[in-house]
Amino acid sequence: WLKQFWFRASSIAPFSRASSERLIAVMESRLLGHGMYMLVALLSGIVAAAHGNCAPLVLCGLLLLLVDCCPSLWLRASWVAQVVLRHCLRSTAASASGPRVVSKNPKHAATCGRRPATSFVVCRASASDVSELTELYEKDYMTCHRNCHPGPAGRASEADWRSALGEVDFEAVVEEVVSNKGTGSVRLLKCVEAESPSSPSPGRVVGYVLYELREKGSPRRRQRYCELVNIVVREDYRGCGAGRRLFEALRADLEGTASAEAADLRLYVAERNLAPLAWYRRMGFQDAGWQNERLNGVEVRFLRMTRRSSAQAK
Repeated sequence: WLKQFWFRASSIAPFSRASSERLIAVMESRLLGHGMYMLVALLSGIVAAAHGNCAPLVLCGLLLLLVDCCPSLWLRASWVAQVVLRHCLRSTAASASGPRVVSKNPKHAATCGRRPATSFVVCRASASDVSELTELYEKDYMTCHRNCHPGPAGRASEADWRSALGEVDFEAVVEEVVSNKGTGSVRLLKCVEAESPSSPSPGRVVGYVLYELREKGSPRRRQRYCELVNIVVREDYRGCGAGRRLFEALRADLEGTASAEAADLRLYVAERNLAPLAWYRRMGFQDAGWQNERLNGVEVRFLRMTRRSSAQAK
């Protein structure tokens, strides 16, 4: 839980990803005792307070310090700390002025400040996009998951990670999408940067969403839903609105051509992949279970999340 707290903290405080991973490496080496765990949490809150993000981190630090005095409160306090931190993060985002940028990359922050969401165009992928889509999957999806899991799981082979995440043959997918004109069970939309004088790379694929219409259950109680297989945005374009544009385009497509599936969206997300996890919750997804995958001898948990309309929920 402390690792999750640290990554949540670093998403609003000016800490680098490398610093976070170094701290976690020290924790996993078991060089820190239980009391030092509490001290590190409290110090992280004090450092963040110096940068104006005092409320969520100091509260979490104090809760962890309280647990050190009374270990029996561990489970309850960790739950309370997560609720408090989530509330404070939402308050911080709502009160922030200017464009909302959640990034630890200064170059990314400067770029996003000049790139509004309206500068993106979402459309069906074509055969010429296969190489860029494959690159997005490899660098911004699979590698991102590996980086979220320091330790044995992160050192698992690429083949193991592809198996756990679900390997995608984009050439075959694009061929199916093109042949069905985007109305088949498998659908793929891309997000590109629109042509404009300020665009550094117009026409570049900056993200994609791959989704599939599925059915299961008995004939009397047939479930029709949409599985979000991947929704990926390039690292230097995150926080700019590209992901939201893709999600809105997905919903518009389903509402126009598959209303039953539009009312029931489902996906899996790694429990430690905190930024997408928080984003899905902002999009209205709720936890609905989990599934474990074994990577290099370590269990990696993937949360099952769903987003249902009120009519479907009934």
